[in-house]
Amino acid sequence: MDKKIVGFIQGLIFVAFGIIIAVAGGGTALDIYLGILCCVGGAAALAASIVTLTRRSPLTFGMVALGTILLTVGIALFTDYLTFASLINLLVFILIGFGGGMIIYGIYQVANRAPVPGLVSIIIGVGVIVLCVLFLTVADFRQAFWIIVGILVALYGLLVSVTALLDKGGKK
Repeated sequence: MDKKIVGFIQGLIFVAFGIIIAVAGGGTALDIYLGILCCVGGAAALAASIVTLTRRSPLTFGMVALGTILLTVGIALFTDYLTFASLINLLVFILIGFGGGMIIYGIYQVANRAPVPGLVSIIIGVGVIVLCVLFLTVADFRQAFWIIVGILVALYGLLVSVTALLDKGGKK
């Protein structure tokens, strides 16, 4: 298939994903979208494993595991057991810990006569923690966050599509 067409379609997928994020936030629409992507990806990986078997080539554990993991996660996203929001919340708490680590390391740097990098670490750590706490506690901030992320993803998709159309490369 033409490289330009593939790039253009990839860009359109990002645009659609960005619009879904901006409109729906981190909610049910993303669960469905990612659930479909995981199920399709898992099925493709398992199909590739079956093709490998039919060619009498050795089956690799990685492809089988990838297929079953993606299918499991995809199916779970269609239930109440796993949501995209729970994954984001996990990431937010990981970032809070990361910010705390930056503050502690920044204090260590200041104490060991490296005040500029130490202060930068402290400021970034505080900023990360503040943004994460705002995300967890202020609904309006969370809504604005998802709108901004959605717009950025859609703009990235538009950039990918335009770049693909303007690319001088041909078929690959």
